[in-house]
Amino acid sequence: MTQYTAADQARIDKNINLTWINHSSTYETRLPLQLESWPYPIKIYTLGHFSLQTDFDSISMSSSSVPKKPLDLLKCLLAFEGYQVSQEKISDALWPNAEGDKARQNFDTTLYRLRKLLKHDHALVLKEGLLSIDPRYAWVDNWVLLEVLRQLEKQWATPNISQVKTLQQKLYNIYQGDFLYYEADQSWAILLKERLSNRMLKTFMQLGAFWQVQNQIDLAEKCYEKGLSLDPLHEPIYQQLIQLYIDLGNQSQALKTYEKCRKMLSSKLGVMPSEQTTGLYQQIT
Repeated sequence: MTQYTAADQARIDKNINLTWINHSSTYETRLPLQLESWPYPIKIYTLGHFSLQTDFDSISMSSSSVPKKPLDLLKCLLAFEGYQVSQEKISDALWPNAEGDKARQNFDTTLYRLRKLLKHDHALVLKEGLLSIDPRYAWVDNWVLLEVLRQLEKQWATPNISQVKTLQQKLYNIYQGDFLYYEADQSWAILLKERLSNRMLKTFMQLGAFWQVQNQIDLAEKCYEKGLSLDPLHEPIYQQLIQLYIDLGNQSQALKTYEKCRKMLSSKLGVMPSEQTTGLYQQIT
């Protein structure tokens, strides 16, 4: 671990010898995902936008020379978490009308093309019909996000303020938007997108409540606002924000937040705020 941290702090030169990396015993263990500056042969960005780098070169998603189906295979694999995903599951998602040998042929051909695109055959491991991305070769932003979320969850039992701040900043840096935002119409991308979104909302609420207890109101407000930017219809965040302003004696801001909640729910969903939110409003008036 010390080796990677030192390398990160030294800002490894981008022209580092990739041949050494590919054959080094370093790859016998998983590299620390949070060190984005480590020269991973492959870097994949899925949050807010999709982009791909191989050997420090970005692959243009708009180029007609870049085959679409191999990229769909990569995205689909990532949507199923990138580890030991059955080829049948991927085939059903990408070629729902293909059967038997045709489905297998589609999968094999597309996997071959994806390996060529990534330039590192060993980055994709197919074993006993299960496909995985080898984390020794690839850095994936949503994997880092999940790790940061796990570390934050561990903080709530015995929180360390400095560590919470550091992890919160990492969260802000890595989360650039919904998972595979431009693949919203693909059914195979929806489950992980919603799961990550729900975890982010929960985390922003936990962070906001934590900073309230620490009497760091600016940080609490920022967390709640981040949550609302993710989902402007998430009523529990409005409730916590209104309660924050009530506790501060800031009735005008509490009322402003309630009105924002009411208008959003009315215009987007055609409903009124819940009884709990209405109860907070009655405290204001």
